Amino acid sequence: MTIDNNELDEMDFDLLDILGVTEQKVESITLLPGYNKKGEKEGYEELVIKSGEIVAIVGPTGSGKSRLLADIEWGAQGDTPTKRTFL
Repeated sequence: MTIDNNELDEMDFDLLDILGVTEQKVESITLLPGYNKKGEKEGYEELVIKSGEIVAIVGPTGSGKSRLLADIEWGAQGDTPTKRTFL
């Protein structure tokens, strides 16, 4: 079977459709506390960030800003150095 270039141009290739995956929108993310560098429990119940919100993460050098972003990016499940959990 051969397909010429014109036929390919007319076809709509959507990998998600081909794989049968439906698109899902994330409404919010929740991060449950873990432990700081000293091994002390973090002092918050949960961090919730909703879709469309703009959040600033500030603090002194070494305070854990990058680790917080990494835990969110990695979808932490208690398996990072902080033991945080991402829902």
